Amino acid sequence: GTIDKGNLNEKRPKVDVGRPGKFYVPLPLRGGSPEDLRMFEYGHKLRSCNDMPAKLPVDRGFGNHVSRNVNNRDTFSSGKLNVWDEAKEGCPVNADPFLPWIHDMFPNDKGSVVHFIAQNKRRCNSGKVHWEDIHALEPQVTIMQPVSVKRIDETTARNLAPELWGNNADDAKDDATTSGVRYRLAPHEEADSDGMFTRFICRFRAMDYTKSPPELVIVGETLSTYPYNYEFVNYRKDIGDLSMLTPKGKDNPMFWQSQLRFDCPVPDNGDLQSAIASGDGVLSDGTPSVYVDVVPIRTAPRYSKHMSYFTPDMAGNTLEAKNTFGWNNLMTNVVHTNNEPVINGDIDRPPRQMKNGFDPWLFWGDGHVLPRIEASGRWENLPVCSSPGIGYETTKDSATTVEQGVGRKNTEKKHKLTACLWASASFRTRGNAQAVSDTTTRLIEWIEFHLLVGFDHIYVYDNSGAHTDETSLEPTLFPRFLDSEVTRIDWPCRVCNNNIPAHENTGERSSQYAAESSCRARYGPYTEWMASFDTDEYLIPMGQYDSMREVVDDANKSGTKILTFKSTRAIPIQSYMEPFHNHKDCGTESEPGCLSVKEGSLFAEVYNCD
Repeated sequence: GTIDKGNLNEKRPKVDVGRPGKFYVPLPLRGGSPEDLRMFEYGHKLRSCNDMPAKLPVDRGFGNHVSRNVNNRDTFSSGKLNVWDEAKEGCPVNADPFLPWIHDMFPNDKGSVVHFIAQNKRRCNSGKVHWEDIHALEPQVTIMQPVSVKRIDETTARNLAPELWGNNADDAKDDATTSGVRYRLAPHEEADSDGMFTRFICRFRAMDYTKSPPELVIVGETLSTYPYNYEFVNYRKDIGDLSMLTPKGKDNPMFWQSQLRFDCPVPDNGDLQSAIASGDGVLSDGTPSVYVDVVPIRTAPRYSKHMSYFTPDMAGNTLEAKNTFGWNNLMTNVVHTNNEPVINGDIDRPPRQMKNGFDPWLFWGDGHVLPRIEASGRWENLPVCSSPGIGYETTKDSATTVEQGVGRKNTEKKHKLTACLWASASFRTRGNAQAVSDTTTRLIEWIEFHLLVGFDHIYVYDNSGAHTDETSLEPTLFPRFLDSEVTRIDWPCRVCNNNIPAHENTGERSSQYAAESSCRARYGPYTEWMASFDTDEYLIPMGQYDSMREVVDDANKSGTKILTFKSTRAIPIQSYMEPFHNHKDCGTESEPGCLSVKEGSLFAEVYNCD
C-alpha cells in the first residue's frame, strides 16, 4: 500500500510512514476568492459578552455530539463523520485545521492585547484507526511554528503576485472594506520588527454609532505574538532530533504541545485601547462594540530540529541537534514549483544570520504574497469583551504602592494564594466506567477546607454543561460562598477523549487542560501564587505549618517561585465505609462486594491516612 505525504502528495510505501515527503519550493501562492469560502455562523449561540467564554464554538454542545469520547472508532477520513456538518453544528477546526481551536479569549487590563487560549485538536486521538484524521490535523501544530512577514503596499503586492484575487482591475475592492496593508513571507533579515515571530493577522473592527444604522469599520491590523516560542521550547528538549510534528503522529504524547496561547495586540488607535481597558467597549446589555478577526498565515509544516527557524541570539549561528531520525537531509527534500532546478536560497543573497536551519529563501522565495483577508479562511467577528481585571483593582486598605523608578508604580496583587478547579455537578470517570453524582457535596467540603487553610479565592470552572443541560454548580456555590471567595466560570466544553490511560487511543482531556490554561492567563496577573486541583486533591499544611499562606511566605523569602508537592494516594479508613452493591462489579444486595463512604462522612476524614 501507499500513502500521500507532503504538499507534493507523492505516493510512498507505507513502510516510509513517519518520514515527511517532498515539498514544492518556493511555496505556491494561495489562489481562490471569497466565493470559494464557506461561511458558518455561530451568532445564534454567542449573542453577547454575557455568553463568553461558554458559547464559543468549541464543540457541538450537550446532547448533539455524533462521536463518542470513549472507545470512539468513528473518523472523518472514513466518511462516518463529516467535517462540514461538524463545522455547521459545532466547530470548524476539522474542516479548516489552520484555525486555532479557541476555548477562551479576553483583553488584558490595559486593553493593549487580546489573549487567546486554544488547544491542539490533533491531540484528541492517538489510535491507529484515527491516523488519517491525525494527519489531516497537522496544521494544528504548524500554527505553533512562527513565521516572519513584511508589510508591503498594494502596488508591490500586485507586481509580485498579479494572479492573486484582488490584484487586478476586475477584482478591485472598495477601499472602505480593506485595510490597504498587504504582507509577504520574508526572512528574519527582511521582516518587520513585529513580524519576526508571528502566525496570525489580527484585524480589528469597531461599531461606528455615528452611522444609521451603525456599522462595523476597520480600525487597524496587527500581527499576533506568542507568549513564548513553542519551536524553541521543543528545540531545548534533550530528546535527539525531536520533531514538533511527525507524520505518523508520534508527537502527540508531547504534552508541551497541548496548549496554544497567542495574543493579538490592539492597535494604538485613538481611544480604542482605553475603551477596552475600561470596559466601555461593551454595552450595558453585554453587546460588544469591538471585534477581532483572526487570519492564519498558512505555510507547510517544519519537521525536525534541523528545520527550526531561529535567530542567532536564540540558538547561536549553528543549530545543534542529533540526527536520531535521519532527517538532516530535509532541507534538500524539495521539488521546484515549476520543475526547474532547485537553487540554494543563499545565492545572490546577503549572508544569512544562521548557517543552517530552516531556509526561508528556499522554501518561501521572495515573492510569496499572502492573499487578501477577504479571500482567506478565518475566524471573523470574535467579540472583544471586558478584561477579567475590571473589579480587581487593589484598594488602598488592602495594598501598598511601591515606587519603581520615574513614573512607574508596582501595586501589590489582590490575592496571595488562589486555586483553579475544574469541576462538574456530575460526570463519568475515565472510560465512562462509573457515574459520579456526589460532586456537589464533595465540592462544598473541598472549598471550605482550602479557604480554611489559607487560600484567598477559588476559581471554579463549571463543566456541568458538558454532561447535563438541567443543572450547574451555580446553586451549589451561591449564596453559600461569597463573591469575594469564589468565582464561577461557565465552561461547558467536552473532554474530547476520556479513555483510560492504558487505552490504545488515550487522547487528551482537552476541556480540563484548557480550563487550567485559561485560569492562569485570566486570573494569574492578580495573584501571587496559584494552584490547579481536582476535587479529590487536598493541599494540606504539615509539620511546622498551620496555613498554606505560611508555606508560600517562606517560599517567597527563599526566592522560590514554583512549589511541587508529593501526591499520595490515600487509603480510606474502613470504619467510615459501609457495604455497597449498586454497581455491576459490586456483587448483590445479599452479598455486596464493594465499600462506599458512609453518608455524612467527610471526604478528608475518610481518606485521612496520616
